[in-house]
Amino acid sequence: MKSKWIVGLTILVGSLICSVDVAQRASMPAVDTTQVSDALVFGDREWIYFLAPNSSTPRKLAKGNFPALSPDRQRVVYCAPINSSASVSGALMLFDLASGKPATLFGSNAWLAHPRWSPNGKRISFTLALSSGRRELYLISPDASNSQKLIAGGDQDVDDIFNPVWAPDDQSLYFQDMSNLVQVNTSGQILAKTPLGMIVAQKESVTSADSFVPSPSDPNLFAYTRSVPGTPLFERTFGEPNTALFTYDMRTKMRKRLTPVDLLAMDPVWSRDGQFIYFAGYLDREGRAAYSFKIYRIARDGSGLVQIAVGETPGT
Repeated sequence: MKSKWIVGLTILVGSLICSVDVAQRASMPAVDTTQVSDALVFGDREWIYFLAPNSSTPRKLAKGNFPALSPDRQRVVYCAPINSSASVSGALMLFDLASGKPATLFGSNAWLAHPRWSPNGKRISFTLALSSGRRELYLISPDASNSQKLIAGGDQDVDDIFNPVWAPDDQSLYFQDMSNLVQVNTSGQILAKTPLGMIVAQKESVTSADSFVPSPSDPNLFAYTRSVPGTPLFERTFGEPNTALFTYDMRTKMRKRLTPVDLLAMDPVWSRDGQFIYFAGYLDREGRAAYSFKIYRIARDGSGLVQIAVGETPGT
């Protein structure tokens, strides 16, 4: 009788363990085994990579960070690593995918970050962070001509400049300053300010790392990130909140969380057709890995979450 009880208990425990494992695996994003029609660029904190459409093998391009792919998919703009021994400590670089050759577009003794192509490919935006802590938003042509400072933190009652992105109209850009989502035209004039509290519901949950990115197919629909409570495992591991991916519709005032509770999400970027969002992140149980960041794709309605590659700061 006792042996039967032990056997029965063993089966029950085994079933429970199996059920937990299945539940955990069910919550994991699937690895994408389909052909991805989007071309992607991304980094790993040392190198930048290009992933061609319908390919699963990234091409290593150059050392750098913050890559962005041109609309014609022929060039990649990125920021070169800082060399503290040189008089120029940061550079905006352009990599030609056909020739495999890089060229310098802009050099500065400031920290360069977040380059983005205009929708028509005729201009590139980027930020400079000066030693004073002041940030400036610049535009430059891909042939290195027509460098233009657009706006700086402190100008026109703008507190700061974080994560600028182009509007689909090609004539304006958005950035956030921890208080507002700011829209500025290509002459440097503020067009609109939308309080972040209206978009995210909790303005205090927005950090300088959060992005607000309009859809290329619907300029009223924004993908954005903000801080949220993490799982117990995440908060034990990092001692801080998690970050989740949302959408917000400026017309309907509707917001929707897309990512699950156990997944961190950063640096969202839309697919060219506006149907998907790519982002970087990792699962809470992967947080202690030597390098945990992966590139994910999710549909705009929150379905179809898949893992694409190992890396961060994706660009399409």
